[in-house]
Amino acid sequence: MEVDEEFAWFLGLFVAEGTTSSVNPCIHNADEDLIERAATIATRKFGIEPSRRWTNRAYELRFPAVFREVLYSLGFEDADSYDSSEKVVPDCILHAPRGVALAFLRGFVAGDGSDKTDDNVTTVAFHTTSDDVKDGIVFLLHRFGLVATVSEKTDRDGNRQDIYTVTISGGADDNPLHRILNGEDPYRPKSLVVRIPDALMEVREMDIKGVKQTIPKYLLRRDNVSLEKLESMIADLDSRDLPDVAAEKLDEIRPLVDGDLSYLRVKNVERVDYDGYLYDLQVGGEPIFTANWLYAHNSMDAPLVMSSRIDPAEIDDEAHNVDIMDEYPREFYEATRELRDPSDVEELMTIAEETLGTDREYTEFRHTHDTADIAAGPDLSAYKTLGSMEEKMDAQLSLSRKLRAVDETDVAERIIEFHFLPDLLGNLKAFASQEVRCLGCGEKFRRAPLSGDCRRCGGDVTLTVHEGSVNKYMDTAIRVAEEFGSRPYTKQRLQILEKRIERIFEDDTNKQSGIADFM
Repeated sequence: MEVDEEFAWFLGLFVAEGTTSSVNPCIHNADEDLIERAATIATRKFGIEPSRRWTNRAYELRFPAVFREVLYSLGFEDADSYDSSEKVVPDCILHAPRGVALAFLRGFVAGDGSDKTDDNVTTVAFHTTSDDVKDGIVFLLHRFGLVATVSEKTDRDGNRQDIYTVTISGGADDNPLHRILNGEDPYRPKSLVVRIPDALMEVREMDIKGVKQTIPKYLLRRDNVSLEKLESMIADLDSRDLPDVAAEKLDEIRPLVDGDLSYLRVKNVERVDYDGYLYDLQVGGEPIFTANWLYAHNSMDAPLVMSSRIDPAEIDDEAHNVDIMDEYPREFYEATRELRDPSDVEELMTIAEETLGTDREYTEFRHTHDTADIAAGPDLSAYKTLGSMEEKMDAQLSLSRKLRAVDETDVAERIIEFHFLPDLLGNLKAFASQEVRCLGCGEKFRRAPLSGDCRRCGGDVTLTVHEGSVNKYMDTAIRVAEEFGSRPYTKQRLQILEKRIERIFEDDTNKQSGIADFM
């Protein structure tokens, strides 16, 4: 059966409002025109005459029992009955041409969607109790370059199923999904839209001067906010003297605004016949990608394929460079005292790589120390249980003091050189090259207007990078350098950087100078 736009619209309506909980599959909806259109499509496509009746404040469109076979062939679960949480978006829709996929979305919105305008935002929302349908809708929206927000409403009493809401947001009189559904080219939002963090609203309810002006009241009536707006609010709160409870709430939000969240739209896909080498573009740090709603951590570790036969030669080469000996020779220990290069004692050791391709590749994995439980180590590292980054650093330095094999001064030097200094210098550069933002209309300027006012609305302008985010690690870095006896060079670098920061943020508006100061 050809899945064209008409059939796709029908499937969208059925996934939204259909059920197979009785002998006959049914669609329930209060819109008579909608029911009539679905009946016409069913007659034309399947050659069947579904019955109609008014029941329980909605029309019921009932199909013959044989219609189940059509649903099963499309990927719906083959069962006597199942509830709405077990629905799916058929594969024929997920991989369908653009027009067919759009028709499915139109049918779904017509059945169980909502279209609202609230203050300065428009939202188109898809509602479902199925986890698979939620993921399918998000995937289809991704195909059209739209980033959706997903919220979940849970019934605490357990009497009703959880409800997922997939939302596309836009401006006051324009929504990117509206444009696509109308066959127009969508505008591209300047910023990603994210769900409003609960921690942000908890900070708003605290009795802190000026906070309610920073976190607008209209956010109480909305589900999401632009990431750009959220970053602006966090930056403004950072510049204030907040109590510890509020500061802890801000720390909960920081992974969202500091995590370099971005969305790259696929503009074009071209198939190329090529037999040469393929190169993978890697991103630094620890990015997280989603592809077809599968989360990937920039690695090849996800078990996409399970093999029925384990071949030791196929695993990561690093695992081959592990010794499989029950004792080390005396020459090895003597070489460690002389700080010899590992390659000098390579011939003395037996590693897993040497058994590959032999009868011993699955056996003779010896070890030097016995254990009753190979998984007896900690289930959760201190890195996850400790709170702030400063707590983690203090724990690391405390451990380095206890270990004879570790030079605590060297550890402190590395923390300063590879963490604190790059962070301080980077934040200082960001402050020096920052934009300014209007508090009224949100317009940003690369340079502060000479008038001091917004050129668009005349409102006050403010910085987007504040002093608190520039020097937040300065005192900690100096303390570590002094406490662990860092090199004079490291201490001098910190002193110079501290003076640079002080000169930038020094309040000299009321500082009196005499002519002698310039002689």
